[in-house]
Amino acid sequence: MHPVAYADLTEEYPSDSRPWLDRDELDERRLTDDQRQWRRDGVLLKKALLPPQVVEAYRDFRARAHAPGGWRDPGPYLRHDELKDIALYAPMIDVMESLIGQPMGLHLTLTGWISTDRAWHSDDYLNPEFVRSHYIAAWMALETIDPESGPFQFVRGSHRWPPLRRHKLFSMIPPDLQRRPEWPSTTENIVATACAAEIERRGGTVETFLGEPGDVLFWHGRLIHQGSRARVPGMTRRALIAHYSSINHRPDMPLRKVYGATGKTYFDFPDLHAHEHDEGVMP
Repeated sequence: MHPVAYADLTEEYPSDSRPWLDRDELDERRLTDDQRQWRRDGVLLKKALLPPQVVEAYRDFRARAHAPGGWRDPGPYLRHDELKDIALYAPMIDVMESLIGQPMGLHLTLTGWISTDRAWHSDDYLNPEFVRSHYIAAWMALETIDPESGPFQFVRGSHRWPPLRRHKLFSMIPPDLQRRPEWPSTTENIVATACAAEIERRGGTVETFLGEPGDVLFWHGRLIHQGSRARVPGMTRRALIAHYSSINHRPDMPLRKVYGATGKTYFDFPDLHAHEHDEGVMP
């Protein structure tokens, strides 16, 4: 059986349903430099966007919480204001909102300090159909990232390729697998193999993000990216990864709150407030 091709997993959606900077017809003369780069590249690096006191406050909190490996669940920000202080840092959210053109809300944090080892994919197909890239992720460097540690990698401009769609993937897997919450991990190899072949077919250039403390890399929901495998197994890669959606495009997440310290929005998930009372701290 031949591997599934990238084209078999993709389908474009109408221009007028995309975020404003992704639409086919757009007068680029009025765009800022950041907006122009986002439209062209699907990725934006803001050097030293997080001030040292914000970075150090979060790192100090991690030391006090005895959480060197982070938390297993995606919502520790619901239980810890120290996470909201950095993940909802107002100037960072302002950048996102200028790119998506919508008020944004935080809904996922990945707090591990080693590489995710998540092979090539984009985030768009992991979301419901109606989100359609009104979505952005941020990779916040908390130290100088070592190239041996399994750094974040991406293919600039790949957000302009036809997007991966969940229903296309589901047409190839059994219904019982579709219903399982772990379907993204069990189908990861299908997606990664197709993306790797498409990168090669298009002659895409793989870039590696080696950030400094306070640097933030934003990436588009359709951008092809991965957490590369560490050359030194278990080597730390201190960072915070957070995902955000337009609050106007997530009817599936109706509960949202404004964090008073920064005035920015996060999505609320009551079941995660007392998630293992933090016994979910990773070793």
